[in-house]
Amino acid sequence: MMKQIKIMKNLMNGCLLFACSLVLISASCKKEKIGIDGLPPATQEGKGTFGCLVNGLLFTPKGSPFGGPIQQSYYQFVNGAYHFLVAAGHSNNGKTLGVQINAEDIVLQTGMTIPLVEGKKGEAIGWHFDYGNDLKDYKTNNQIKGELKITRFDEVNQIVSGIFWFDAVNAAGEKVEIREGRFDMRFIK
Repeated sequence: MMKQIKIMKNLMNGCLLFACSLVLISASCKKEKIGIDGLPPATQEGKGTFGCLVNGLLFTPKGSPFGGPIQQSYYQFVNGAYHFLVAAGHSNNGKTLGVQINAEDIVLQTGMTIPLVEGKKGEAIGWHFDYGNDLKDYKTNNQIKGELKITRFDEVNQIVSGIFWFDAVNAAGEKVEIREGRFDMRFIK
């Protein structure tokens, strides 16, 4: 009987030690946060942030070991029209993912909502690319759409902030869902 109690006690101690080890290992792992909790806050101060969920997985810009995040924004008057771009990329192990929004011939203002469709003159387009073993481009169109809301546009201080979502398809008809998108960046004139 004493031997059985000792075995049970050792077994319980072993299980406890195993459980504690799992907790410590998982706490020390550098995991990418999944879901909305890992997104940057939706600020409006030009903090240089960008993030969204791509098919439910966290997407934030990451660069190479030699540089910072891969992201950019511009709002420029070229050939008689304003052109706007906000984009971010993530490069890892030879695979590059990216999300961007382009608008041509749209004058930005705080509070405006812009449909993301084909991206012809006077329109905006949402685009997701996945350059790994094969090239996959996903774009919005007149049937598969999204939306961009400009929460701050400050031309003097060159700050643009917004929230967005869109669905996009590639040439094979595969669909990607971009949700909870937000950015707070300084743009180039």
